[in-house]
Amino acid sequence: MSNQALIKTCIEALDAVELLRPTIEAVYESYRLYQKENEDGSKQESLSNAKQNQQQTQKPRLRLEEEFHFNAKPRSNVTQHQSNQSNISRSGSPMEWEYSNLTSSSSQHLADRNKNNSVPPPPLPPKIKLLDKDTPPPLPPKIQLFINKEHQEEGSNASLLADSFYGSSNTKLRVLNIPLDIQAKFLALARFNTKNNVETCGILSGKLKNNQFYVTSLIIPNQMGTSDTCTTKDEEAIFEYQDERGLITLGWIHTHPSQTCFLSSVDLHTQCSYQLMLPEAVAIVCSPNHAPEFGVFRITTPDGLKEIASCKIKEPFHPHESANQMTLYNDIGNEPHLIRMMNVAPLDIIDLRDI
Repeated sequence: MSNQALIKTCIEALDAVELLRPTIEAVYESYRLYQKENEDGSKQESLSNAKQNQQQTQKPRLRLEEEFHFNAKPRSNVTQHQSNQSNISRSGSPMEWEYSNLTSSSSQHLADRNKNNSVPPPPLPPKIKLLDKDTPPPLPPKIQLFINKEHQEEGSNASLLADSFYGSSNTKLRVLNIPLDIQAKFLALARFNTKNNVETCGILSGKLKNNQFYVTSLIIPNQMGTSDTCTTKDEEAIFEYQDERGLITLGWIHTHPSQTCFLSSVDLHTQCSYQLMLPEAVAIVCSPNHAPEFGVFRITTPDGLKEIASCKIKEPFHPHESANQMTLYNDIGNEPHLIRMMNVAPLDIIDLRDI
């Protein structure tokens, strides 16, 4: 038989089985119902048999008790009648003696039972009276706190917490990879504002890969700028774009149209916010009319970050008293263990401005 004939035969057999399937299922369903009825009938039969056996076992016991109470009264009368005849000696068959002994013992048992049931329960024990002098023990003395020592420990704990929050100079930071052409692309977008002496800012966004950060997107938000300030607007659009693409904020970039390449007091407070969220975050400054034209800055840790974060001056431009005693920020563009400029790297430009 060839393979085609065999396949054809198998298909015909399957079709025949498929045609018989409703009949087979109906027969199986009737068989299952029949089995279920038999099981229910056997259960009911076993329950009825058990009930009949229980009734049969109880019936002889009730019959014996009835016969016992029925025969007890006449025998007691016979016994009383025989006891009244003082001149007649005890006579009769041994069966009568047995009946009389049984009657007397049962009467004694009933009397003892009634006597036991009539015994009242024992009285409750008397309550223990507390004397007036029985007072609870005194409370333990309060623990004396050493205030000076407590303040000392609190100050040390706060200092440790602050140091861990602001980081340290020995904290190992992850490398931030930045495309080399980001300066040229950003200045091209800011050319109009730069000619009009208006600052332009952008957001550095990217991803974490192999324990290194990569700047992959430059977002130009809707903003309002002056000659020395730049304020973003509609931050929700930035967050929405980053969230949809799984991007991380890695820092920011802005221009100084008429000033040199440095971080002003306003820039320091802005960078402080970025750096507190991500220690590797940087601030890039582009100053096209001065040299150097490009700088990558980061606030020093922990001293510089602690100084800026604790500053309470509300005026935009203000000096910091500790600036003469410490370095508040550094240019880390030439530190390869922190910043790496990539010659060939993709960079997406997203301009969200209204213009």
